[in-house]
Amino acid sequence: MLNNDKIKLMTEISLYEKQMGKQSFNIKDYFKEDYISKAMIKSFFGFSFCFILILAIELLYSIQIMLNIVNVLDVLNIFIGFILQYIIGLFIYELITWYISKKRYEKAVKAYAVYIAKIKILYKKYDSDVKQGGTK
Repeated sequence: MLNNDKIKLMTEISLYEKQMGKQSFNIKDYFKEDYISKAMIKSFFGFSFCFILILAIELLYSIQIMLNIVNVLDVLNIFIGFILQYIIGLFIYELITWYISKKRYEKAVKAYAVYIAKIKILYKKYDSDVKQGGTK
């Protein structure tokens, strides 16, 4: 005879493995600080690359204006403005990355703990059936 509790539990475990398993299994291999640091390093390079691309497009677009500016101090002020935009943008982007990575890690750890608890419950049910002399 089939045990509906076991079937329900196995279905929940299987759904977890299929939906979130790979992500949670990868996240659990890291300490929290390491996972967040890895995400922040990736976001640093991603933001820097995008900023350089946008800066290159902006410079190509306004090259005529830049060539007409004779005063070197004006050009220097423009580049200082770009550097300030980069620093402020990077700080905000890293702050957002830190928050999102922290929440993802916490969610994955909680989900993984529930997954392990369900596996332990299933194991106990099977173990109790075996001790009783067979499966029910």
